[in-house]
Amino acid sequence: KDFDCLTIKKERYVPVDPAHPVAVLWETRASRGGNTVMCRIDFYGENRETVRGEYQFRSSVDPTQPTLFQRNAHLASARMPAKTKFLRLSFHHCPKESDEFPGEVANVRVVDLVGEVGAVLAKQKDTLAARAAAGEEDVLAYVSDNLTDSFPVMPESAAVPGKAGDTLKVRECAGEKTRATVVLWSKRAHWPVTVEFTDLKRGPLGFGGTIPASALRAKIVKAHYQAEGTPGGFLALSDKQVLIPELLLNDDSLVVPDHNGNRNLVKCQADGTSWYVDVNTLGHMPWAFRMPVSQMPITDAKTLLPFGLEAGLNKQIMIRLAVPKNAMPGVYKGKILFRSGSSGQATVIASVPLELEVLPFELPAAAETVYDPKREYTMGLYTWACPYADGTEAYYSPMARSREQALNEWKTLVDNGVTYPAFIWSGGIVFNDAKFREHLALAREAGFPGKVLHLGASGHIGNATDSAALEKKKAELKRAMDVAKEFGYDDVYFYGFDEAKGDRLLSQITAWKAAHEVGAKVMVSGYSQHFKLVGDYLDLCVYADDAGSANPAQWHSKGARLWKYNTPQTGPEDPGIFRRNYGLDIWKRGFDGANTYCDVGSSACWNDVAGVQKLSATKKAGTAYRSLCIVYPTTDGVIETLALTGLESAIKDVRYMTKFRQLLRAKPNAAAQAWFDGLKPETDDLAKTRRETIDWILRLR
Repeated sequence: KDFDCLTIKKERYVPVDPAHPVAVLWETRASRGGNTVMCRIDFYGENRETVRGEYQFRSSVDPTQPTLFQRNAHLASARMPAKTKFLRLSFHHCPKESDEFPGEVANVRVVDLVGEVGAVLAKQKDTLAARAAAGEEDVLAYVSDNLTDSFPVMPESAAVPGKAGDTLKVRECAGEKTRATVVLWSKRAHWPVTVEFTDLKRGPLGFGGTIPASALRAKIVKAHYQAEGTPGGFLALSDKQVLIPELLLNDDSLVVPDHNGNRNLVKCQADGTSWYVDVNTLGHMPWAFRMPVSQMPITDAKTLLPFGLEAGLNKQIMIRLAVPKNAMPGVYKGKILFRSGSSGQATVIASVPLELEVLPFELPAAAETVYDPKREYTMGLYTWACPYADGTEAYYSPMARSREQALNEWKTLVDNGVTYPAFIWSGGIVFNDAKFREHLALAREAGFPGKVLHLGASGHIGNATDSAALEKKKAELKRAMDVAKEFGYDDVYFYGFDEAKGDRLLSQITAWKAAHEVGAKVMVSGYSQHFKLVGDYLDLCVYADDAGSANPAQWHSKGARLWKYNTPQTGPEDPGIFRRNYGLDIWKRGFDGANTYCDVGSSACWNDVAGVQKLSATKKAGTAYRSLCIVYPTTDGVIETLALTGLESAIKDVRYMTKFRQLLRAKPNAAAQAWFDGLKPETDDLAKTRRETIDWILRLR
């Protein structure tokens, strides 16, 4: 009639068990401002008679990115009658007169979750049994080599990684850094608690070599209040805030969650005094507002400070291991000791055995793309940080920092494998020789490698068409390239108009041609239509649409590269999303790298509901972004997050896979090739995939 409707074939009755948790999963998008589709579920009995029909609801989609396929999930069993034996799905629009443009549906699945739920319940049962059996003085320690699990460890979680008393086993190559996690739980409160590492010794009595305790460090994984929408979304669903683990802190008292007010109190320190600020009272700040850090001096400690254990609650600890370059292969053993009490009288309340297997091979410094071993797969990030004016004043601002703030943020990115950022430096920097040199020198000091420089500020090239303006622009680009070459950058990518479409996109072609005449390269964010419209002129497309809609081979046929961003943008706290969506999944699809937005996207990033507060103040309807950040600025640098470790794991996954494929090319192996061909990074357990990759590397050697 007046509905567009897509229904599963009549013979496709999906068998379900009403006693099980059953979910319906699908992806959807709505183009050109259209409404998202409705999902309808009909339930049927043993003889396929209707026991309930027309249960329907609307899909959810981010209205700011309507062309991006986004995942939806619905627990169908919550509305499933007890007599149900089958269900059928339909997707439809509202009446045509109210839905002018079409929506799309993909990857529809009906999933019985009883196995997953059973595993969680079994882990909860084991955990609770261990806790019940613990003596009053006992502190239980749970360990895992996977810090990027999407299942968050909450203070009250009954299901935590590993089993109490397990040995923490980690595998890594010499010269590499890796992370693991320990979750502590105690029947009674302890204060102060300190962490101590022993030296790690190889072989009996350590005669096979020693890795010093200084190669290990720890931080607190801090849960704090963030806008409703965590941990997977970058939109604030309301002004409510929920508790979620995110920050990696040396000072556990730097952020104090107020559970009565669902807010965060952040410690400020100056002139020997300290006080706490409710960061939600900061309100919304204009995007480029430069708030001096002196108004809110947030500074984390340089090393882990003593912390407390609350009775009956979890405390998650991040363990960082830096394997020396000269470490010999083999298993190194030591301990992580947790002590409670004042100095000189502290007693060990938990002792975690640690085994580090230093692998007998080196990882390649550069990851290879899946389609061409001569091309590098890179991990980037749109990065605003740069020194402001003379570089001495410190601000909370995406684009205005002190020299110390910018340098320490960049060092943090390098330490996490984000080595090819798109620096969002304005034309006032790039086309000013002195300022450009200062920024390039600082980038090299931070440790950014490579011979390619990516500049991510919108409009570096512009869209001039008259000959005089084009000649001036060519001279500007050539001069900037000459300065960059002084610092070892052989290729420089300049940015077009960000996410431009239609006539605005096409208006740049003449200027892009001129840029190519002087050897400059062109990059910009874009969509699936960019290849058809500007594929002959764009050297690097930072792809915003769903990865499945891309055709990397098309871009490669033109000699161009394809990066991925916007799945998601920063803000979500879930490290598993970033590991999955910017690592092996897009790598195997043929992408050349990842470069999502951004490091710090708001001056008010410590206030995750600032966007909602702005809408409320203006009484406007609309959608508010959460704070788009993957690090949190401080007076002298940044605080790391779990999401950043997701990017670190993503690029490390690809480097291990690069080593595997190098060996496979040198020594073909049918079983190894079959394993690789069967990988499904979109859904596989990536920690398990990493372990299996290492196993195959050892076999192929």
